Amino acid sequence: MLRYYLDSNIFRKLKPTHGTYSESLYNYVQSIKELVLFNFSDAHLDDLKASNQSFRDEDLRQMEEYVQDNYYSRDAIQNRDEILLATPLEAFYSKDYALAENFIKDFNIDVLLEDLPDDPLSNALRNYLETLFNLPIGLFGETIPMDTLTSENKAYMDKLLPDYSPDMSLKNFIASLNPYGSAFLTDPKEFQGLRDMIATYMNHDDYSYEKWGMEFNERFREKLSGMSFMDNIDNMLLEKQKNDLYLKFQYAYGLLEMYNITQEKVGGKRKKLNYQSLQNDSNHAYFAAYSDYLVTDDKGLQVKATILYTLLNIPTIVLSSQEFQERRIIITGNEETWESFTQSLVHDLKHAMLLFSTTYIGEGIRADTYKLSHDYFNYFNRLKIEQWDLPRCVLYCERKTTANSFMYREIELLVRKLVKVFGMDDDNKGEYLMNEKDESHDYIRKWSLKEVTYWLLTQGGFLCLTFIVQSSEVPKLKSND
Repeated sequence: MLRYYLDSNIFRKLKPTHGTYSESLYNYVQSIKELVLFNFSDAHLDDLKASNQSFRDEDLRQMEEYVQDNYYSRDAIQNRDEILLATPLEAFYSKDYALAENFIKDFNIDVLLEDLPDDPLSNALRNYLETLFNLPIGLFGETIPMDTLTSENKAYMDKLLPDYSPDMSLKNFIASLNPYGSAFLTDPKEFQGLRDMIATYMNHDDYSYEKWGMEFNERFREKLSGMSFMDNIDNMLLEKQKNDLYLKFQYAYGLLEMYNITQEKVGGKRKKLNYQSLQNDSNHAYFAAYSDYLVTDDKGLQVKATILYTLLNIPTIVLSSQEFQERRIIITGNEETWESFTQSLVHDLKHAMLLFSTTYIGEGIRADTYKLSHDYFNYFNRLKIEQWDLPRCVLYCERKTTANSFMYREIELLVRKLVKVFGMDDDNKGEYLMNEKDESHDYIRKWSLKEVTYWLLTQGGFLCLTFIVQSSEVPKLKSND
């Protein structure tokens, strides 16, 4: 379908001045960039935050050539994902990376409380936070059984949490953790140390993905109190967090490597990872779930994304850059002409595979949904036929994840394709202008073509191409010629 998510390294391969530049990949992407949508996310911006500004801005502008303003972001305050219209440059400079890094490095609740203004609401908030941060951590859940740890693991925990006690306050707990926590985020040795500690009591050969494939999830039960890997993730989440896909994804991605289920390697040796780089890769995999394909040559990202997409029933397909290029025939083949569109549609109206049927409550109208023979215009993959007096057909795109909604750039791209095949629309509007998104009506374009009229409209969160069948069997599909 339309949406492709390229990781940061793939974009570097599209840059002629970069050492990893691939001319064949560059030529291929140039040939299809008007046929599909490329997207970017916060993860691309995070990958560039430590770069020299001149080089970073050059990379952001180069990325914009492909992604335009199709931007996926995470609002940490509202705890929700957002699909925004912002170029990579605009998105990057809307963030305050220095503030975020200083907050992690020098977290101090007392300074935070001092910065609150002197007003009734802020004073009430200050009193609440002071009370909360002075509570003993034992009140927040299970505590660490220090007495039962081996000497090696106890030494590691003393390093991670010096002076740990269930009676220590939440404020002291954070202060105790913070010096090591900052190193854990950035130092590969510290991350490897934690993996090695886990390996002392959990032999990864008993449940590794490399040895067992997707069966690892069940094999893991034998090593962790009868819980599968995903059971373990759910057990870490509070009840109100269990439906938070982002949090679940982050935990699972990091623990695949932490538990040694996967082991990223370079040249046959364990790859030196820090938790922050692992989290960036996790964000790439997470935001790619809003697209139909994730394109990456990073073996670790390929494996972990494939595992989590399978466990979480996310249909996004992982491709290497070579596999991506091999899709040329499929992508170009799904670009319709009038003849291919009408012939395929007549065929699908007769032979498409029925997926399910529903009946509209109160109207008694049956709607049959079919799987199409291919993705029309590289987008529409479902056909719904509503059995009114004259059958109404609806072509739409179904994605079985949080990505099951349309993007405004998809409207722009589809209108351009439909005008090319159907000709000018009835209202002579032609190509879709992005300022039309501010209009409240659902109707976008209409084409009256002899026996059949086609409407492109939004309906129930979907972008649909709708037409009325003029007979009980197949429509009389004729052009104006």
